[in-house]
Amino acid sequence: MSTAVERYLREVGSRLPGSRRVRADHLDELRDGLLTAVEQRPDGETGYAEVVADFGDPAVIAAALGREIHLREARRSALRLLGVLVVMAVLWHAYRDAYGTPSALIPDGWSRPVFLAGTDIIRIAPAVAMASAVLLAATASLRSAHTWVRFVHRASGVGALFATTLFCLSAAAIAATANAAHRLEVLALALPVALLTAFLLWSAARAAGHGRRAFQEVETASRLP
Repeated sequence: MSTAVERYLREVGSRLPGSRRVRADHLDELRDGLLTAVEQRPDGETGYAEVVADFGDPAVIAAALGREIHLREARRSALRLLGVLVVMAVLWHAYRDAYGTPSALIPDGWSRPVFLAGTDIIRIAPAVAMASAVLLAATASLRSAHTWVRFVHRASGVGALFATTLFCLSAAAIAATANAAHRLEVLALALPVALLTAFLLWSAARAAGHGRRAFQEVETASRLP
């Protein structure tokens, strides 16, 4: 193995985000290209400077690969978010069809407006989160750094995180203010819903965070010489 190639790969790898496996996959692809370039040069090992000139400065390459890693993770997290939301919607409709509208859960007194507000939000927030997740996945798939793509991607990331947070808060408000006579029923529903909403919030945060860092890598690359 060329020492020059390994040196170059170490410089790139030290700047890459993601897990060891993700970094290794990208470095393996880069290694193949570098080795091919070195082998095609008659001066072999002494052609390191030319290889660097062809492939670019390690910081620039790391920024480009880092953006690809962040975009891929943003897309995966957005699709996970969308998938869980669809599953939750299907399960909720199945529950409602089987048991009817749980009007008996509505409390009286001061907690009634809180409960009703929560039920209103919990119907709207998933739709907003779904739309945001679709836009996140779509803009991450474009792999474009155009201004409007960056704007839509960032806005959809914020929208997904905001809508998911509202969903979590409204679910908590419903569970906390439901009619005490049906508290066991609420608790039976609350545990799986809490686990799913925690996963939703985690996925939305990852999608938004990776999307933001992807375009930060673009800005970093643009400032490099």
